[in-house]
Amino acid sequence: ASAESTRRSGRLANTSKDEVSRIQDEIDQAKLDFDAQLLALESDDDFSFLSGSRLVSEFEILHRIVDSCSLLYHDAETKPGTIGKIAQEMLQIEEICNGLAPWESKAQ
Repeated sequence: ASAESTRRSGRLANTSKDEVSRIQDEIDQAKLDFDAQLLALESDDDFSFLSGSRLVSEFEILHRIVDSCSLLYHDAETKPGTIGKIAQEMLQIEEICNGLAPWESKAQ
């Protein structure tokens, strides 16, 4: 009975190690995904991501929507449409404000 108990404990320990390893891999991947999204958010000219216009465009393409709302974001030459221009201006204002009063204190 003792040998069987030892084998069972060994299997549980191995299963637990595998589970911890799998969870750690998921955590590492989530960190990488978060860092990639943060980098995209910090990009100065990625207004299409920040404004949500990319998400709207992808949704319309996926669902084959004919009367495209994304035309307000981009014209036929992929230049910013009305909403895209507003988003660009808002991001420029944010940069000015951040220059005046930065979010993060650089002094330590």
